[in-house]
Amino acid sequence: MHYNLGAIGTLSEHTLSDSWYRLAGPAINKTMPWITEMLEMFSELDPDDGCISCMHGTGKEHIDLPHNKTALNYIFQNTDPAAYTWVKTDNGDEQYSSDVGSAWLLDAHKSHGIYNTGERWSLSIHFNQEYSVVKKWFDAHPNLVFGNNSN
Repeated sequence: MHYNLGAIGTLSEHTLSDSWYRLAGPAINKTMPWITEMLEMFSELDPDDGCISCMHGTGKEHIDLPHNKTALNYIFQNTDPAAYTWVKTDNGDEQYSSDVGSAWLLDAHKSHGIYNTGERWSLSIHFNQEYSVVKKWFDAHPNLVFGNNSN
């Protein structure tokens, strides 16, 4: 379900999950002045505009929309130290801990979900490129830093 908030942006509810909301739009991106530089650097990966995700409880198993092939998730607040994202792969499940300050890529076209019992906030950027292409790009550009210590 999506709610148009005018100049603020769009609020989306992940209806499969208990309490998971995503807020995207120009007003949100203005709170992160470095995101413009980041999205320009990622331009060959065809990124979306990014969004802030807020979750209370578990994120149910799902596969992202067709144009959201790969996701970059950066955790900036989390009250559940045991929270993690899981992804079903051919070799079994992979897990990514939701530690504050951590970021990871995931193949958003594989079944995935989030175990979480607290409040979890993240910045998410989706790319309209296959996971292997995005991973190769990030492998060639390690240790990116944006914000106060911007590249």
